[in-house]
Amino acid sequence: GLPKTLVATLVAFVVGYVTIGWLLKYLRTRSYLPFVVYRVALGSLVLILLATGVLDSAVSA
Repeated sequence: GLPKTLVATLVAFVVGYVTIGWLLKYLRTRSYLPFVVYRVALGSLVLILLATGVLDSAVSA
């Protein structure tokens, strides 16, 4: 119902706000390198899985 939706929306807002604040503070004093390495590694893994047929690039509706 509506009360549960409002509570869930409020919780998501608060958690998102706190998380973004923490991330911005973290990035002021640290490098982006771990994020870059993570993204390159994950992207490479996805490309390998697509090339080997483990993942299917088709979107099911």
